[in-house]
Amino acid sequence: MKKIMGMDEAGRGPVLGGLFIGGVVFIEDFLPTLETSEINDSKKLSPAKREKLYDFIVENCSSYSVTEITNVRIDENSQKHGSLNDLEIEAMANLILELAPDVVYIDALGHNLDNFKKKLKSIIQSQRNYTPEIITEHKADEKFKVVGAASILAKVQRDRSILEFNKSYGNYGGIGSGYPSDEKTITFLRKYIEKNHKPPEIARHSWQTCKNLMNDLVNQKKLDEFF
Repeated sequence: MKKIMGMDEAGRGPVLGGLFIGGVVFIEDFLPTLETSEINDSKKLSPAKREKLYDFIVENCSSYSVTEITNVRIDENSQKHGSLNDLEIEAMANLILELAPDVVYIDALGHNLDNFKKKLKSIIQSQRNYTPEIITEHKADEKFKVVGAASILAKVQRDRSILEFNKSYGNYGGIGSGYPSDEKTITFLRKYIEKNHKPPEIARHSWQTCKNLMNDLVNQKKLDEFF
């Protein structure tokens, strides 16, 4: 019986925290049951529903793994002018090698699906004489339940990490969701940088959001004082 894997990520755009990539493998004969479940793109589900489905997925899959690309790793890659896509592709290839499926469905990165698939296969084959069937599509988390399951694993792990950060930085009023579009996140960053003259350890310092706040709150102030 074939082992079918889904893979997806959560947390690509936030200015706070890491990027999580989930991989989950089901035995082929479980897929009809998966189709009747409430699994969907994790963004379309409430946090409570995601947690409930997370347990269902973990209990019924044959194997799973969630890997985190930390904010520090993202910054290091950016300093070397590396591509975030390539960083993700490397992590995805490692997840495939770890779980060793026969077929893997992936929510694709970038516009060129063939190029994305070639890069994945190249990394896999450089480490092992093994080539699973790779199916890459945009919005795969909406099209394939097995990818939706992976998106839920990744999203729940990220939600849990953000919850811990909100507790750790409670004296600042919490960090919000970690996304630049979140007013609470920007308020937290502004307060932290004004007090400490640098972004917090959990921030992606290479993100433009941090750079802009540093320029406004620290660098410009120093320049004004100089003159």
